[in-house]
Amino acid sequence: MKFEDIIGHEEIVDDLMGMIKSDRINHALLFDGVGGVGKKYTAKVFANALLCEDVENAPCGICDSCIQFKSETNPDYLFITPETKSLKKDEVAEVIEFLSIKPFESKLKVVLIEHFEQATSEAQNALLKTLEEPPSYGRLILLSQNNSAILDTVLSRLKTYKFLPISRYKIIEYLVKVYDVGEEEASFYADYSNGSIGKAIKIISDEDFKNRRKRSIEILDKGLKSDNEYVYKNLSFFEAEIDNLDEILDLYISWLKDLMIYKKTEDDSLVSNKDMIGLLNSEKFIKFDILLKIRDNLIKLKKNLKYNINSTFAIELFFIDLMEECKWQT
Repeated sequence: MKFEDIIGHEEIVDDLMGMIKSDRINHALLFDGVGGVGKKYTAKVFANALLCEDVENAPCGICDSCIQFKSETNPDYLFITPETKSLKKDEVAEVIEFLSIKPFESKLKVVLIEHFEQATSEAQNALLKTLEEPPSYGRLILLSQNNSAILDTVLSRLKTYKFLPISRYKIIEYLVKVYDVGEEEASFYADYSNGSIGKAIKIISDEDFKNRRKRSIEILDKGLKSDNEYVYKNLSFFEAEIDNLDEILDLYISWLKDLMIYKKTEDDSLVSNKDMIGLLNSEKFIKFDILLKIRDNLIKLKKNLKYNINSTFAIELFFIDLMEECKWQT
């Protein structure tokens, strides 16, 4: 676990490393940004470095403190994640109690709190006194996916780092190097993850996702080509994948976006699904207005799935309408 292993966020990393080398470390930091962009990993590297015995090479990975950190037994480090959908006052009380006792082995005590945007107002207010009058040895790192949910009185006492989505190029470069995949496949995962390296890593390692993507695109392709028999025979697939319907609809929206781009430009460098370019090419005959209508229906369906509708019935109706629209195109 090293600063050098962090993908992107160079300015933030430089600032954090500068803090350690100058020994001028803010008592409370907030790492804010969407999920999967590397906030938690960066926070753990920083926390490890703060406790490391080798300031010049922190985190060194070989001192007693680093070994304990890796094994999650460092007595001067506390990691808190909400036990429920809310971070409650009693969980913050654990933080306050932890910081009330001086370090056991290190110069500092470090607390990392995940999903701080889920903290109740009572929990945030309970932390205020610690933020206003922190112990000299105490350091707090808070993680958030939405800092608008954090009280202004708390935010004003934090040094905030905004973690932006990671560039497509860096994600592709990382996936090709570490996961030994081709650029075409890596390009899809980079685009689909929307700048989230965590999401890209998760799906590239998930064989179920790969199979689900392949099967769902096959069904969509058959629908676009008005193969009614194939589609009706395979509608049970969506019932089996009821928990992944939102993901499947995202795949469909991405596919239609690519199809419209490719139909207009015939430039495969502009599409996300480069590894399926042959299938996209076979669908170019469908008119733009039909594709736009199908895309709009998908977006509407995706919104409706958030409500308690019959999901499998809604998918079936979507395909019936899709095939009706496309039957004169083939």
